[in-house]
Amino acid sequence: MKTNGKWCLDRQKYLTSEQSKHLVEYCQQASEYDAARDRKNMVIGWIMVHIGISAGLRVAEIADLRCGDCCVGYGQSHIIVRNGKGGKRGEVIVGKELKRHLKAFLAAKKAWGEDISDDAYLLLSKQSEPFTTRGLQVKFKAIGRKVGLPKYLSMHSMRHHFAIALLQATKNLRLVQKQMRHSNIGTTTIYADVLDEEIQGAMDGMK
Repeated sequence: MKTNGKWCLDRQKYLTSEQSKHLVEYCQQASEYDAARDRKNMVIGWIMVHIGISAGLRVAEIADLRCGDCCVGYGQSHIIVRNGKGGKRGEVIVGKELKRHLKAFLAAKKAWGEDISDDAYLLLSKQSEPFTTRGLQVKFKAIGRKVGLPKYLSMHSMRHHFAIALLQATKNLRLVQKQMRHSNIGTTTIYADVLDEEIQGAMDGMK
């Protein structure tokens, strides 16, 4: 939304640290439970959430991911975004936990008998078809209900959480701009404004 003509990030648009923690914990446990019973549902749900929350990809970008876009071999730690906002191609660096998870997920897909060639879609629905953006949103909402997330939160809230967490950890707007693939750093500054609000809240609570 806009305040005084400037874009700002509404509190209802991003996950809090506590919500993110509960979401990750639930997805990890549910994925392990399903994997042990040879079920795919939350194995897919967890990788979907992990990509959103730890790489900050947009919903459409996650839906469009191909196996070959997950560059997680020796000396590689990034995801290729073939068709980002405005049709731009880009890369997002991933951390060691997500890299390990992507490698394990590709191995699981192979064990399920799914195609893992470079152009094969990473995430497939129950009908063995690529997920649509709506399909991913529905899946996220179902997981959100299990975790107790507010109904207004969408998958895009994970992208915002990623940016805020990265800025909080690095204090480097340029780095966040690069990872978020913003063409204008002015877009990235909305996350700095969120941190300012959190700092103000903490200060107001001090005696």
